[in-house]
Amino acid sequence: MSHLKTLASQKALKVPRKEKVFIMKPVPGPHGQEVSIPLGVLLMDYLGLAKTRKEVKYILHTSEVLVDGRRIKDERFPVGLLDIVAIPSISKYYLIMVDSNARLYPRDVEKAKSDLKLCKLTGKTMVKGGKLQLNFYDGRNILVPAKDSGKYGIGGTAVVKIPENKITEFISLSEGRLALVAKGRHAGKIGRVAKITESGFNLKSLTTLDCDSETVVTNTDYIFIIGDKTSRI
Repeated sequence: MSHLKTLASQKALKVPRKEKVFIMKPVPGPHGQEVSIPLGVLLMDYLGLAKTRKEVKYILHTSEVLVDGRRIKDERFPVGLLDIVAIPSISKYYLIMVDSNARLYPRDVEKAKSDLKLCKLTGKTMVKGGKLQLNFYDGRNILVPAKDSGKYGIGGTAVVKIPENKITEFISLSEGRLALVAKGRHAGKIGRVAKITESGFNLKSLTTLDCDSETVVTNTDYIFIIGDKTSRI
């Protein structure tokens, strides 16, 4: 099924739920259904560049619409947190962000910032040939020399040049780093990591953030490191 009831759609969508009966359903891709926006919905309901699915298909097949540097023609392609969406023909570039209700939305960015993406490291796997495969939250994998394993800690963030898929910098998950809360009651907040409490048996690791005028504690899995001294977004 290519659509679903709008009232039953994922919470990540920031759309009026009583104006339309049905809404586009994302296909399997780099982000799951619950944490993504179908590209067609982004073009229609968020950016107002199209009014119908027919217009969306026309735009995707006649103009370049890039997601993380790759041209996408599928209207149901899932776009997720910190993805870069570019429409060069109209000089528009967007970073997908999260608001205080854990809903995704596009934020305008400069062209100069549209070729770098922040990618959270979620896993590491040894592969043949003495290589280490880094696994990121958006499904991308990058090979690096196995001897460099210590440089890449789980939970840290790689600054990746797109579309080359090349790591230009890695920012570890540690105290003093800037972080964005992606989920939970503190979603959308940005603060500096003050403390990381490691998990024990059947317990989740917790991170304490200093966010402007308040201190928040959230699940470490919910945060994305977005900078060292200054934010990269």
